[in-house]
Amino acid sequence: MGAPGAISVNGSQGTLNFSLINNTLSNNHRGILIGGRPDLGAVVSGTVANNIVANSLLAGISLDTEFEPTVTNSYNLFFNNPYDWFTPGPGTLFVDPQFVGGGNYRLQLFSPAVNAASNGLVPSGISTDLDGNARIVCFADMGAYERTTVGDCSPPVVSPVPQPPSPPPSGMDR
Repeated sequence: MGAPGAISVNGSQGTLNFSLINNTLSNNHRGILIGGRPDLGAVVSGTVANNIVANSLLAGISLDTEFEPTVTNSYNLFFNNPYDWFTPGPGTLFVDPQFVGGGNYRLQLFSPAVNAASNGLVPSGISTDLDGNARIVCFADMGAYERTTVGDCSPPVVSPVPQPPSPPPSGMDR
């Protein structure tokens, strides 16, 4: 692929296993870029979960089709990205994350990302968010920041908005 991404995972040969959990990516050229060279023997597998990817210039996520069977994605939120090249997994949302704003990527109280992530996908040993607050308050939030106050601690109701990947314009790479 050779293209920039806020987070790039690229295997050229051998086996690469990765986890991208609870990140907030906004205002990038590309959010998440996952690719490699299966023709050289690269085996790429991993998990992309509980992330927010918004306002990318080109794509929120680019996942090489060769690796889609070995890369799971779930409970991610994508918003205002011209293209997203992947097959959405369970709990995927395509809505405004409702950031606080002004360069503050924390979530507003009634953000659809609050309580919408999977507690089970937060790695054991990760007990705090980017601010040092408890990683899980009621239910995990999508993104790097956890709301420390919530309006309701009932189980989340995730109604994914289906949005199939958009085909790239002619001549544009993934």
